[in-house]
Order: sequence, then C-alpha cells, then structure tokens
Amino acid sequence: MTAPSLLAAARVIAVDRVTAEVAVALDRAGVDWMLLKGPALAHALDGVGEVRSYGDTDVLVDPRQRPLAIPVLQEAGFKAPPPAAYRDRIEPHGIHLRRERDGANVDLHRTLPLVRVDPAAVWDALRAGADRMTVAGAEVNVPSRPALAFHVALHAAHHGTSGSAVHEDLRRALAAFGEDVWRGAHELARHLDAVDAFARGLAFRPEGAALAARLRLPAPRSRDVALAAQGPPVTARGWNRLLGAHDRRERLRALRA
Repeated sequence: MTAPSLLAAARVIAVDRVTAEVAVALDRAGVDWMLLKGPALAHALDGVGEVRSYGDTDVLVDPRQRPLAIPVLQEAGFKAPPPAAYRDRIEPHGIHLRRERDGANVDLHRTLPLVRVDPAAVWDALRAGADRMTVAGAEVNVPSRPALAFHVALHAAHHGTSGSAVHEDLRRALAAFGEDVWRGAHELARHLDAVDAFARGLAFRPEGAALAARLRLPAPRSRDVALAAQGPPVTARGWNRLLGAHDRRERLRALRA
C-alpha cells in the first residue's frame, strides 16, 4: 500500500471512531438520526474503483429533534455555530461543527441541498427506507441504496463544475447501482420535488445523461439548480437567494447571510 493510501486509510479509521462516538451519544439522548454518505457510500461503492476516503461525519437528524442534537455534540466537545446558523446561511441545509482537541468534524444536516420541500418530509422519506450497518462497533442507520443514489446525483448538481471528487462518486455510483436502484432514486426525487436537481446531477456524466433519458426525466428548469451546476462563488448564490425571496423577512435573512 502506498503512503497516500495508508494516510487515507488512517484518516477513515479516525473518522469512523468519531462517528461511533457520535452515534452512542445521540442514541443515549434519544435523538433519531442517520449517517449520510461516508461509510455507507464507501460500502455501497466497494469494488468499483479505489476505496472511497472521507474526512468528516455527516449526520442527518430529524429536524424536529435538532435542538436536542446540538447540545449532545457540544457536550462531546464540538463547537457549534450560533442558533441562527441554519437560517442565515446562503444554503441552509446543514451546519459544521469542529472539535479543536483532535480536529474532528461533524456536518449536521437538517435536509439535503437543492431540496425545497419541508425538512421534515425529507427526513421522513429517508428514514422510512433506512438500512443498518456497523461503524467502528456502533450500529447506525444509513440511507437505502436508492436514497444514496439520489444523494450522489444531488451532490453533483450542488457542487457543479467544481466538484471533481463528487463527480467521481457519481461515476462509481452509475457503475455500481442497477437500473432498479436508479428508478427508486427517481421516485424519491419525485416525492421530494427534486427531479430538476436529480436530472442535472446525472447530466454531469455521459452515462448519467443516458440514464436520465431512459428514465424520461424532464430537462431541468430551476434557476437554483442551473446556478449551482455552474459552481459559482458564494456571492452569486447569495444574490440568487435575495432575488428569490418572497417577502421582507426572507430578504432580510438573505442580506444577513
């Protein structure tokens, strides 16, 4: 094994240990949560290209329990942003928490990027079909394969032209998952009103565009999705949020962000 491979493997082991620690803490507090990407995606894509590395713990919590989750993570040593962080971010789907003593990172999600339905609907849809896996000795909930496929395509759309690692995930997912999994992903996209983002993400790969044609996905029309796909600077996304604000309160939040 090469030195970079050894370093990546050591990093994954360290992140998995943090994930297990977070899992035990959230479970003890009675918080309903699931692990996004990370080990779940690495396991699903095993055998298709190199082992997938990851550098932080991505957690999706029931948004109705988010006020419980943040103090649990703070007690474990993670520094949380202000309570208004979700509201005031340009893309308010998640917040980042970091622990100084070991550099551990947790991304706490209340929803997925480019999905505009209520976060509770996103949670209910993903939690309903969740699978289970063991990470560093801890049992955790993870997305089903259709949900992973949906998230991979969504991630490609969200990062746009700047997401080379994300596009590699998409390439591997298109090779690893069968058509039935992608049809399930499409159904999830329809249920969550995210077909535009799903289709745009697939279009970053020729085989994804061919899949989109077989699934008869419509051409994306959303301004948010079209902008994200170009990988713009955050200021451009901020202006887009401001222009899309429906009332004075939303405009003020956009300006503050």
